Amino acid sequence: MRTGIYVDSDNISSSGGSYMRYETLRRFYEASSVVTIAKAYHAFDEVLAEEKPEYANWHAAHVARIQSAGFRLLIKPVKRYNNDTGTSRKGNVDVELTVDVLTQADKLDRVVLVTGDGDFVALVQALQAKGVRVEVIAFKNISSDLVQIADVFLNAYLIPEILAGDAQPRDRVIQIMNVDLNGQRAFYSCLEQAPATLSPDDPAWVRGELRLTKSMIDSRNFRPGKILAWRGRNADEEAFEVLATQRL
Repeated sequence: MRTGIYVDSDNISSSGGSYMRYETLRRFYEASSVVTIAKAYHAFDEVLAEEKPEYANWHAAHVARIQSAGFRLLIKPVKRYNNDTGTSRKGNVDVELTVDVLTQADKLDRVVLVTGDGDFVALVQALQAKGVRVEVIAFKNISSDLVQIADVFLNAYLIPEILAGDAQPRDRVIQIMNVDLNGQRAFYSCLEQAPATLSPDDPAWVRGELRLTKSMIDSRNFRPGKILAWRGRNADEEAFEVLATQRL
């Protein structure tokens, strides 16, 4: 299977993935396919870089991190416009990403869109009409329309070691799939490694069960679709942190 990975870098950076490990992302999909294209799209504000050295330093490190992971990078300068309300900025890379994907789609079996932006729904539909499988991954602030139209949606928090350093929510990340309130149980799934196949029954997926206390039930943090960081092995309420919510 030939896979192309396309990262809307600004969208991901502003929605939970500012510390995303691009190399981990690439290797995750290499486990089940041949990644023939890996490309990221990023807008750069030259004026802001001159005004704020911390932004310029972050940008340089961000570019180096993407390129060292084997991704090609398209950088689009942010443009500024004067109008009646002041100065506005424009640095959207949606058009560039869309054109690249549609141009290269005939050489791909699977397209992975790394974004939560609902503006890409039409692109997903166009790819599916060509017979290309479309998978979407993102962390949070994700368009429900994009989730529903994709062949597969995977919350990026579930990918092991996807975030760098202290940003990595470990020991593991789980997704609550079902809850038995009468029995005070929650059933979850999580990934222990990159799956070697596209099947949801791939052994990389691990399923388990949590015993819920009354306070855990009352907190509403243990409901279907909740993405939780689980630190340590104890299943008490303090061991869990809500990262995102995905509609199942």
